[in-house]
Amino acid sequence: MKKGIWFLFILCVLGFAAYAQDGSATDFSTARPKPLKFSIRIFLLSEPPQGVEYEDNDFDCIRDEAEHAIADYFRPYFIFDSEENALNHNEPVVIYQVTPASPKVRRDPSETYCSQRPTRIEVRYAYLFVNDGGYGSSSWCSNSHVGDNQVLTVWVWPSLDGKKLSLHMMQNGADRWQPDRLGSAQFYQDSHPVAYLSAGKHHPYFSTWNDGGDSTMSDWGCNDDVDGLGARVFPVVESHNAPRWRHNVGERQAHPAEHFVGILEDFGFPDEHAWGEEPFCGGQRPQGVDCDETSPMKNLWR
Repeated sequence: MKKGIWFLFILCVLGFAAYAQDGSATDFSTARPKPLKFSIRIFLLSEPPQGVEYEDNDFDCIRDEAEHAIADYFRPYFIFDSEENALNHNEPVVIYQVTPASPKVRRDPSETYCSQRPTRIEVRYAYLFVNDGGYGSSSWCSNSHVGDNQVLTVWVWPSLDGKKLSLHMMQNGADRWQPDRLGSAQFYQDSHPVAYLSAGKHHPYFSTWNDGGDSTMSDWGCNDDVDGLGARVFPVVESHNAPRWRHNVGERQAHPAEHFVGILEDFGFPDEHAWGEEPFCGGQRPQGVDCDETSPMKNLWR
């Protein structure tokens, strides 16, 4: 390949990376996201066509590849405060769970399809950091600690034919979004909820409405700094660190290691597990640190 073509190729790659990280004002909207559409239904409700095999390795009646498409379509876009002090270059790491919310259907491993479909699907995104940097300059509190794990939850409604998914509701910390409250949240590139994170603590909001105010996640009147003027990160939900490249943790009753994220060492968190029962230490447990300020990873999932 000629040098000039290589140069143009490199410029395009760098330009895409910058776009994915920064985002311009025109990339954000308060309009309700368009439904996610599939060419075939996402549920296992009948025998697949001859010669076709659908994978459902966590037995939740939703095809594994559809789960990943859903998680990718609604994955969050993060905006940090200008005083953020606990953000590494690969953070936040995002892993997810796509699960039937109502009814909580399950497939018997001995069966190839389900007799019932869910009418609502829940998508949980856990975003992970090595450290919590404590409260920002507007607060008298500190409360920094090792490890930090937060959750953003999205609920979607499938159409009767299982080929279209519409956003129904979102929960981000104490902030909640519903279609009748348009304008209370932003969406990046028309489908990705924008999560504003407070300085150091990474407390989540859908806007900067509480910048300098009492934290919604504190009982002591500690203030959150959430000016939205810091780094912007659009994390991936697929990488070589995960089985089959998908950051899917599976279901509580079924998450075989060959198909779903379990051990988190390759994500930068040694001695941590996606279904761990001890407080999340951000990978610093081998150093003997005290880490009782966070939730066990297993508590983040349904």
